[in-house]
This record gives sequence, C-alpha cells and structure tokens, in this order.
Amino acid sequence: MNVIGAWMIAGCIGILAIFSALVGVVKVKENKPVEQLSRWTWFVLSRLFVGALAYAATINILATFSDSDPNWAWYFGGILVGLSVFALMIELTHKSALFRLAGNKFALATDIFFGRRATFIREDMDCAIRTYRIYLGGLNAKFDWEIVEIVDEFNRDVIDTISSTVEFEDSPGLLSGKYTLRPDPERLQYFAATNVDTAKRDALLKEAFGGYVRMYLSDFLKTKKIDGAMATKGTLFDELPESVKTELRRQEEKYGVKLNTRIIDNIDYPPELAKVNEQISVMARIREMVNFQLESWGKTKEQIEGKADRGNVTPEERKEAERLVLAITEQVPERTLRHIIDGRLDSKTAGKIILGINSGKEE
Repeated sequence: MNVIGAWMIAGCIGILAIFSALVGVVKVKENKPVEQLSRWTWFVLSRLFVGALAYAATINILATFSDSDPNWAWYFGGILVGLSVFALMIELTHKSALFRLAGNKFALATDIFFGRRATFIREDMDCAIRTYRIYLGGLNAKFDWEIVEIVDEFNRDVIDTISSTVEFEDSPGLLSGKYTLRPDPERLQYFAATNVDTAKRDALLKEAFGGYVRMYLSDFLKTKKIDGAMATKGTLFDELPESVKTELRRQEEKYGVKLNTRIIDNIDYPPELAKVNEQISVMARIREMVNFQLESWGKTKEQIEGKADRGNVTPEERKEAERLVLAITEQVPERTLRHIIDGRLDSKTAGKIILGINSGKEE
C-alpha cells in the first residue's frame, strides 16, 4: 500500500462519518426521540477518521524522509500511531459526546449551527420555535455540535395549589385544592418551548395553565349549590362539562403537559357566613330540644305547633321550657354539647340527656 492508498482510506472513513451525520440530521422528527445508530456511527467513525489521518500522515512522512522502500515496519508504525490517536480522541471526547440518563428522564438538545434559529412552527401560538433533539433514558451518543439544554423527569410533577373565593349558585365559598402537571412524552417540543430554565418553565406553566383551571372551575361552580359541592368535592373535576374538558385538553397539547392529579381538598363558607350558619344550627338544635322538653310534659306535636283545638302550648310554658333547656345546656359536657349542635346526636337522644340532667342524672 502506497501513500495515496493511506490517504484514500482516511478519505473513505471521513465520507462515511459525514454520511452518518447527514442521516442523523435528516431523521430528526418533531416530538420523537433521535435516531441513535447514526450518532454512534458518527462518534466512532469521526474519531477513527482522525486516527486514519494520523496513519496516512505517518506513512507520508516516512516516504518523504526515508531512503528505503515502503515495508511492513512503515505500515505497522503507521497503524500504531493511528490507533493511538484514535484512542486519544475517544478519551478526550467521550464525556462530551456520550451521556447516560436514568430511565425516567429525558434530555433535549439543540445544535450550535442551526438549533438557535426557529425551525418548528407552533401552530397554536402562530410562531416558530427551535426544534429540539429528544434523548430518552439509557446510554446516548450525540453529535459533537449538539448541546443538551434541558434534562427533566417524565414523572416530575409541577404542583400548583388552588386557594380562592368562588361564587356558588346560592352563596360565596372558599375553595382549596391542587393539581399537578407532567411532561407529555408525545409533546416534548411544546413542553420545552415554554422555557429552557426549569424553575421559570414551572412558573410559566402555573401562571398560564393555572389561570384556565381557576377560570373553568369558577364558571362551573356558579351552577352548583355550595352544600352539594361540599358533598361531591372529590368528583367535581369529573363533573366539568365536556366543552371545558375539551378546552383543558387543548391547553395540555399547547404546553406539552398532562393534567395528572386533580384534587379539591376543601369547600367551605367564608368565615363570616360560617359563623352565621353555626348560630342558625345552634338555634335549630335548641328549638328541637325545647320541643322535646314540651313533649315530656305531655304536649303533642299539634299542641307544640299551636294547631290543636285545645291545650296548645302557652307562651309561659314555652318560655319555661326554653329556660330549662338553656340552663341545663350549661351543665352538659362541652363535647356532648358540640355533638348535639352538630347534629351527631338526634333530638330524642339530646332530649334524654337534658331530661336526665334535669332529674339529677345524665344518661
């Protein structure tokens, strides 16, 4: 093999390396992982090309400065130099060209030549964004001109809390809950386009997506009575109209995320209304206990309500029953009284307790 042959070998290896790179660039698809075979081929052949150049240069130098004809010692020395350069190139560049990702992670990269310009049209925003190269878990090879800009996890939740006053059909109320967002493996281009910085991207997602969630919940809850919403808070998200669910799905596609967890933790009256409702509840329970006291004196339901032909409860009798109930409730243990007010003890049980105290014993 002469000097020209050595240079031809190096040239062929270089052409194959360039061809593998072109294949890898052409096969980049939106929201799809990169094709790894071409990148591994480029990694090996591009380093081997440098080694082949060193081999050819060694043969060329020997042919120039040596008086002897080419022999096996020349080629052996050239191969030794070429392999040494090849190994050196692998050692110097493998950390930048090869990287490993855990199975639940993904990486997004751009290239220094074309990755900084807009190459991917984002229809929903009527603008163009850069096309990212998507790498998934495992050992990956990348082109030397690609720069990894984002490394994130598929199962990392972006958590946003909901805490606001909303208008129900019959009353204002306090709503608290949370929802979580996760990257959509099928829409990573859109996810990355929000922002390269993780913290800023999370903040933008909460601001943009959270606004829609709060708006839709607020509009939907205007058609619900607050007590009914309290009873079904665990399924409120599932009760959203189909048109709202469709719009939420559109927002998921727009930002490249999936609405993962949706929880309404609590629905309650505002403090001022809660206090009024508690007072109304206390008055209703006391009224029930007054009626039970009157029944213990032999009065019928009709007489208590003033609907009987005779023997209706007189104002004096009602005042006496009220006086007894109010006086006796001061002797009821606080926990028992709270159960009476909250309705966890029915009126008969509550009445028996009061009668028991009135007769000197608590049942």
